[in-house]
This record gives sequence, C-alpha cells and structure tokens, in this order.
Amino acid sequence: MPKNRDRLLRALFQEAPEGIVIADKERRIVDINAAFTALLGYTLDEIEGQPTSVLYADTLDFETTGQSVFSEKGPSTPDENVLYQRYKRRDGSILNARTLAIRLLDEAGEVHGFAGRIHDLDALLPDAEKSVSRLEAERALLEALYRKTPAMLFSADQNGRIENISDALAVRLGMSGADALGHLWTEFLMEPDRNEAARLMDQVVSNGICKRAPYRFCGKNGSLVECELSAIVNATKGRQNLLVILDDVTARNRAQKRLESRSDEIRQFARIAAHDLRTPLRHISLFAEEVNRAVTAAGLSDVADDVNVIRESANRLASMVQSLLEFSVASDHSITPGRVDLGQVMERVLQTHADDIAASEAKMEIAELPVITCDAVLIERVFDNLLANALKYVAPKTRPHIQVTAQKLPASWVLEVQDNGIGISPAFRRRIFDPLTRLHSPDSFYPGNGIGLSLAQRIVEAHGGKIWVDAGEDGGSVFHVELPSHL
Repeated sequence: MPKNRDRLLRALFQEAPEGIVIADKERRIVDINAAFTALLGYTLDEIEGQPTSVLYADTLDFETTGQSVFSEKGPSTPDENVLYQRYKRRDGSILNARTLAIRLLDEAGEVHGFAGRIHDLDALLPDAEKSVSRLEAERALLEALYRKTPAMLFSADQNGRIENISDALAVRLGMSGADALGHLWTEFLMEPDRNEAARLMDQVVSNGICKRAPYRFCGKNGSLVECELSAIVNATKGRQNLLVILDDVTARNRAQKRLESRSDEIRQFARIAAHDLRTPLRHISLFAEEVNRAVTAAGLSDVADDVNVIRESANRLASMVQSLLEFSVASDHSITPGRVDLGQVMERVLQTHADDIAASEAKMEIAELPVITCDAVLIERVFDNLLANALKYVAPKTRPHIQVTAQKLPASWVLEVQDNGIGISPAFRRRIFDPLTRLHSPDSFYPGNGIGLSLAQRIVEAHGGKIWVDAGEDGGSVFHVELPSHL
C-alpha cells in the first residue's frame, strides 16, 4: 500500500498544472515537475542539488524568500506564503511569477524541506485585462442606459439612497440627476405615501421583487406625478441594491377619472330620463284604454283597433324604458364576490320560472354545477335571462328541452345552457349581445326588448369572463359562459 501511495503522489506531482520545485532545509533543489521544466527550461539533472538562488533574477527576491519562508519562525499556512518574484529562465529571459511557498514537516513536526508552486503572471495578465475591459464596457453600457433610456428608473443602496437615476426620471421630476444622488428616494414621494413605501420596501427585500405598486411622486415644482412602481433587489457580495422602474400613469389616471365622471353623468341621465318617461307613458296607456272602451261601446270598431295599437305601443315603450333603467342600475352595481354554489343559484332560477316550465311541460336536465367565486346576485341574473330565453324562443307547439352543464378548465369553468329552440343565425351571434338588438319584430310571436343578453354580457365580463353562443348539434342554441374559478 505505501508503494502504491507513493506512486500516486508521484504521478500527481508530475501532472500538476503549475510548476513545483522542492528544496531541502539547506535550500538545495531536490526535485521539480514537468510544468516547472516547461516554465523555466531547466531539467532536474541540470539543477538537482544546486542552491535555489540559481533560479532568481534578483538577489533581493532570494533573500526575501529566505526571510519569509525559509526561516524557522516563518509562517506555515499556504495563504501566508504568497510571494511575487522574478525568476531567471534557462535561456536568460525573465519569468514574472506568483509563488506559493510551503514548509514541509516530518512526523516530529520538524522542518525538513520546502515546496514552491509557481504561476506565470504573464499568462494570467491577458485574462485580467479582458475582465477589466469587459467590466468597463458593461459600466459604460449601464451609464448610457441611464442617460438615454426613455424609461423612468433609478437604483438605490440598501438604505434607499439613490445611486443612479435616469435622465428621463430626473426631467419628469423637474431636477438634474445630481440633485437626486445621495437622497432617500422616499423624499420625492408625496407625504402620505412615504410610510407605506417604507413598509413596501421591507417586503421587497424579503421577497426580492415588487410589481406595479401605485405611488405619487412630487416634482420639484410641486407637480403630482402618479406612478406604478416595480422593483427588484440585487444582492452581490453581501451588498443589496434596489433597482426601481416607474411607469408614469398620471395622464392615464386623469383620463380614467374624466371617463368615469362622464359615464356617471350618462348613467344618471339615463336613470332620470327613464324615470321621467314612465309616468307619461303610463298615462297614455291608461287613457288609451279608457278611449278604447268608449269607442267600443259606441260601435266604432275601426277606431277601437287604432286606439288599441296606441295602447300596446305605449306598453312596449314602457317595458323598454323599464329595461333600460334596469340595465343602467345593473351596470352601476359593483361586484361583491364570495364563494357561490351555482347549483343553488340554478335552483332559485328554476323556482322563479316554475310556472312557465310547468305550462310548457319543459324537460329540464341540470348537471352538477361547481362552487366558484362570484357575485351571487349578478350571476343569478345571467342564468335567469338564459333560462327565460330558452323557454321563450321555441317553435310553436314544441316542448322545450333545456340542458345545463359545466366543464372544468385549468383556471375557469365553462357553463353551458343548451336548448332546442329556433336557433340563431351565424350572422347575428355577435349582434344579439348589443343593447336593444332584437331578431324579431315587436309584433312577432316572440316578445322581448333586446336588453337581457347585453346585461348578461356586462355582468360576465365584469367577472373577468366571457359569454358566446353556438348552434346546438340537433338545432337550437348553446350559450357558453366562462367564469374564472377565483376572482
């Protein structure tokens, strides 16, 4: 075993990539490896037994080595024996080298020799120069990014003090980049947002990222700059840096507020107009009915028919006004989400239409429906409308057959209401969701005012879902309602 170990150690010594020289305690050369020969040109036969001084280009390097390494009191750990020296090659040229010198101890702990591992500094220098050049190029690129990018961004140290800021952000805040450097970035926030920003940054440091948090910055001239803030934390060598990107949403928010205000005005006008129209329409209908009775009693049947047309038209208009009012109110209804059993929702819808179901002898097939997060009141209106349409739009003397099923997708549910009704032409499958769109004349067999499906679409889209219609396999229509599993 000792022989095998010696052979292994010898092979490792000879195959080592760095040059190695071994000397005894009198500083005479005992052995060298192949890499040493490649570095300095000497063979073992040429320098074995010679003093190590023959290897040095400067006497001072030889003496320094003796003082720091070959002294009995010299250090013994490899990290403390690093020396930078100049060696003389066999051909007289100079080798600039980094040497790691180690004392060799016997079993009694006595020094019996020394080993030196030699690295060619000239060979390492090109790599170091490339690293420096690459670092300088990256630094110049980063600086150009801050100067030329249209994005508003800044970097800060772990204490939140700004280290660099893009020209775009500085200009937006009405200052120069130099004005911001060294300041806490929270100093540029509106006062109410500063405490919240401190709490958010604690979370960012913990989680490493933050996305689109709303903050209000204050420009140098006092102007308000509304932003969405995204940030990441970069930890390098125990030091944390914060990189922040700001999306200026000031103009967008102002436009949104104007749009909301305008929409509120329009909805308020619609409610007032609908409310004010109901009374005169009711009067028209009532007086038309009185006139109809009078002319009928007088035997004026032609006039009675004309008056009846007036009364029916007033009733249809009143129904339309009422639907518009309901549409406006429902559009204003904010979503109140909760866990909702759609099976229970469908039971309430069936109970609402129990008389129509019984009168038409409709065949109802309701599959098991899921529990999702939604607004129970609004979603009930959607299925109330779909079921009412399925019962209404069937051919005369046809027994309605309605099927309600559910299909699970990765992040949503698709609920389907299939009927055996008169169907919908492909040309109208998008238009039926437009307000006040009817596919039949007011005098047709099928009543309605064209509001129900528009309202259903608004409710579904407010939940982040979608609604569409296809033809059934055996005629009729299939309405698909896709709703997210969680809001």
